[in-house]
This record gives sequence, structure tokens and C-alpha cells, in this order.
Amino acid sequence: MKRLLRTIVMLICVSLFLCGYSGKETYLVDEADIFGDKQTELEDQARELSSKLNAQIVIITLDTEQDGQEYDDIERFGEEFYQEHGFGEEQGGVMLLIDMGQRKYTVVYTGGLLNHSLNREIADEVAVVLKQNDYVGAAKKYLECVEKYVTDYENSKSDSNNVENNLQYGNEHEYNVEREETNPVKEILIRFLAAMVIAGIIVVILIVTRNHDAKPSGNVYIGEKGVNILSRKDRFTHTTVVTRKIERESDHSGSSSSESSGGSEDSGSAGGSF
Repeated sequence: MKRLLRTIVMLICVSLFLCGYSGKETYLVDEADIFGDKQTELEDQARELSSKLNAQIVIITLDTEQDGQEYDDIERFGEEFYQEHGFGEEQGGVMLLIDMGQRKYTVVYTGGLLNHSLNREIADEVAVVLKQNDYVGAAKKYLECVEKYVTDYENSKSDSNNVENNLQYGNEHEYNVEREETNPVKEILIRFLAAMVIAGIIVVILIVTRNHDAKPSGNVYIGEKGVNILSRKDRFTHTTVVTRKIERESDHSGSSSSESSGGSEDSGSAGGSF
């Protein structure tokens, strides 16, 4: 309950400085003032990329330490923040959220522009630059990765759809060709000949088994020196069981990254500390 209250309070506080922005028109908000005189350049790049990808590509920076606020889950906070302000509401989009107060970041995507694996790749590449305290470089790396991975993902989906369509057309074409080439008279004749062959085989089997149906008398088993019966059988004596203990790997703590998916590939987030 406390965690939920902290998140709600955090969203309200952040909303105060964004009240003058429309989520549908915002591409960069540098509340933490880490981009300096590069703000305009980065915003123009985000706007151009949004137009190119027909999506909303957003960069937001915060400093929650100044407000004395905390949250437990940067990914959940990023997703709620994204939805709260209507980013990517109509077209889908991707948002980079950097919190300088707690030195955490998250990359949120919606609208099926990416999948979880590609979003994780973007977050990991951005984290490398953030850890060097190159915030302008991190923003540019983010825009570069978004353009690359979103484009590649769209192309892969198009290729997959083309393959499925080609397979469907090929199956329908083969079926139509088979129907056109089928001769009803020829098909009946083939079935008749097959039936005659099977019937002949059955008759031969019946004749052979009838000739060999007589049972041997008991004298067959009696030799010159008496009964001559040989028998062989397997006797189960023991079982050998070999066991080996499989050591369980110990859990490793201290990871600086995490991921949230919400059970769908159409949206999710990934981030961590830097």
C-alpha cells in the first residue's frame, strides 16, 4: 500500500511540471537540465524520427531527489507516467525516462513497435553511455537504437507476413492443380486394381496357413533316448541403479537491470541503475 501511495504521489508531482505540455506534441522534457544547449537539437531529432517511424519517440529527464520522492520500481513508474500523459496513444511510441535523483533509467515502448528482447537491447546500449556520465551521448544512442531496432522489427514482421502469404498461395495452387489433373475414370480403375491385388494376397495367405494348420503329435518331442525337451528363459535377479546429485546454481544478486512486460509483446519496459 505504501508503495502504491508513493507511486501516486510521484506521478502527481511530476505532472506539475508537465502540465503545460501535451503528450501528443512533446518529444523532449529536460527537467533535470542535463542536456544544456543540446536540448533543441535533441528535440528536433526526436521529432524527425517520430515522423519517420510514424510513432512518438520521447525523452524525459527528472530529478526526484529534489522533490524528496522515491519509488521502488522504475519500470512500473515509467509505464504509468507514459500512459498518464498520453504518449504514443494513437501511433504507439518509445520513451526514455532518466531519473538523475536516483540515477535510474527505463525505456518504455507501446503499440507493438518492438518486442521485449529488442527493447532490452536499447536499454542496455543506453546504460553503457549513461554510466560514462555522457547524457547527451546517451540520448543520441537511444534515438539511434530506436531507429535501427524499430525499422528492423517492422521489416522482419513484413518478411514473415510475405512468407505466410506465399505458403498459403502455394498450398492453394497445388490443391487446384491436383483437382484439375484428377481423372475420375482413372482413379476408379486404380482403386479397383488395388483391391484385386489385396484380395489376391489375402487368398494366398489363407491357403498357406491352412496347409500348415496341423498340430504335431507328442512323438515329435521324443527321441531315441527318451524325452528331448529344451527350454530357455530369462530370470530377473537384481537391479543396478546409478544416481548423481545435481548441484543447484546459487542465485546471484546485485543486478542493475530489470524488465517488465505485462504479459504482452505489444508493450513493455526495461531499465535499471547507472
